[in-house]
Amino acid sequence: MTEPVTSSTPSAPASRETIDLWDLGQALLDHRWWLIVPALAFGAIGAVYSLLATPIYQSSALLSPVDNSRSAASASASLLQQFAPAAGISAKSQESLVAFATLTSVQLAEDFITQNNLMPTLYEEDWDASKGRWKSDDPEDVPDVRDAVQRFRGDIVSVSSDFQTGLITLTISWKDPVTAKKWAVDLVSLANVTIRDLDAARAERNVAYLTSQIPQTTSVQVQASMGRLLDQELQTVMLAKGNPEFAFRIVDPPKVPRMRSSPKRTQMTILSMFAGGMLGLVALLFRNAYLRRREKGSAGSA
Repeated sequence: MTEPVTSSTPSAPASRETIDLWDLGQALLDHRWWLIVPALAFGAIGAVYSLLATPIYQSSALLSPVDNSRSAASASASLLQQFAPAAGISAKSQESLVAFATLTSVQLAEDFITQNNLMPTLYEEDWDASKGRWKSDDPEDVPDVRDAVQRFRGDIVSVSSDFQTGLITLTISWKDPVTAKKWAVDLVSLANVTIRDLDAARAERNVAYLTSQIPQTTSVQVQASMGRLLDQELQTVMLAKGNPEFAFRIVDPPKVPRMRSSPKRTQMTILSMFAGGMLGLVALLFRNAYLRRREKGSAGSA
């Protein structure tokens, strides 16, 4: 009977893996400065950058869209609010959607920048305050209001909505905390004024039309229906002229922030050190792989 032949082949990969891991750990220990020096260098760079970078502060306002029941669409909006939870959709009314769209619109941002003359503030590096004009005479180098709107909507103002509660959060990010708070208040006020004026103008046109048509109508039922519509439009005019929070009610007003939102110096320094250490580790691994390949080439040629 032949005895079974035992082989040590399966244990060879594990042995080589153990040796490779040991060699890697020993290489890291012997060449630890390859990790420490880049980590310290990158950490120092990150710390210096965080100290020199312009601090940014955030001021936020929590808003609740106001449902004024200004039109016949409010009836369908109330039905939507009643049945939307069962259907698994947002219970926003048409008025809330219009208000949110207005708050995030390009036109509102442009009006805000223009009315408050924010171009020199947004591009103060290009503005000569002593002379009251742009530093450059070249039109291509002078910032345009369209550039300001893009920057304002992309970097400064942020609007988010909670589709469960319908609440809207408006956040202003700017280097001056007092200015950030002021812009948040003024932007909400401008949105209220814009929507209020549009609705008041529409309601006044409807009032004028209904007032002129009611005497010409012979049907009593039609006159009664037009009279109810006239009452609704008159209520809209009164609400618009007497309610400063026509579209948005401020639930939580913006405040002057005490702490900056960025840069986060500690996190930036730690992440920079980690990036430097990883770069050193990659360089060390490539160095060891290169040396091993060269040693194998030398052994093969011998």
